[in-house]
Amino acid sequence: MHRISVTCFQTSLFEQSKTGDNTRDQIFATLSRYGIDPNEFHIIYVTDNGSNLVCGLKGEVHLRCVCHCLNLALQNGVTLCPSFESLIKSCQSVCTHFKRCEMNQSLPTSLKLNVDTRWTSIHDMLESISLNFQQCEDLLFDRNETFYLNDISRKVVMDFVKFLSLFKVASEEMSVDKTPTLRLVVPWFTILKNSCELKDDDHLLIAQYKSVVSKMLDEKFRITSLHYIATFLYPSAKRFLTFSNRLREEIYNDTRKIMKTIGIHEEQSSSSSTTTAETVKRNIDEDDDDDCDEVDRYINTKLPFSKDESLLR
Repeated sequence: MHRISVTCFQTSLFEQSKTGDNTRDQIFATLSRYGIDPNEFHIIYVTDNGSNLVCGLKGEVHLRCVCHCLNLALQNGVTLCPSFESLIKSCQSVCTHFKRCEMNQSLPTSLKLNVDTRWTSIHDMLESISLNFQQCEDLLFDRNETFYLNDISRKVVMDFVKFLSLFKVASEEMSVDKTPTLRLVVPWFTILKNSCELKDDDHLLIAQYKSVVSKMLDEKFRITSLHYIATFLYPSAKRFLTFSNRLREEIYNDTRKIMKTIGIHEEQSSSSSTTTAETVKRNIDEDDDDDCDEVDRYINTKLPFSKDESLLR
């Protein structure tokens, strides 16, 4: 398993106006102080979706932080779905009331109030209400305050918790900073898009939110060839069985191009191929072997990984 080294080069006050040019100059100047020439090294920039960063890094290899994209998709989804936004406000009122009246201590677990800057806190708030709904109802009944739950359906809350829980898992898996996560973007995007498909028994509210989030995912996510290549280079996903033949060929060709760009040649890997051959069983027709390049051989090689090993672990 590969490990990622995380280093903070510099933290400084940005006193200039945050234009694209100024942002680019600041980034390049910081790299240059550490002997890293942006024009000489193959650098991949990963940032949030700030307009100054998008503009400043135009022309560079620039990836948008997928977790920030996910956050934008779900937060914008709330704004574009007034009924769900109303449900969230009703749940906030319940959580605030229980905290103010010190009733959380009477519940199995405390109610959690969401934080505007973190969409996952919406999931956590709804989950806390779902888990304590009956107890909340009983306590409010004793206080003649059941009106706090008038606009909250337990089933609808549970449906939202189930829907958002998948997004929370995706966000957590793709936000780790010690292991590579680029390979997870394509499969998780596919899974999340599929989760937005409407079902016959979906409540109108959850159906509306699903439709909005599906559109936001398409709008906010920026899937690039690097994401596809990273997934391809993960053994258990290399065949892209759910993709069209045309898309698979594009991914294979993009892999060949990037190998050439960063200087990976057949002769450089020849010394390691002998060692690899001792531990990996190949499934390639001998007659076609001469016509296969390194990408073809990788595609047709049986690599030793557990049959129940999942790409999304």
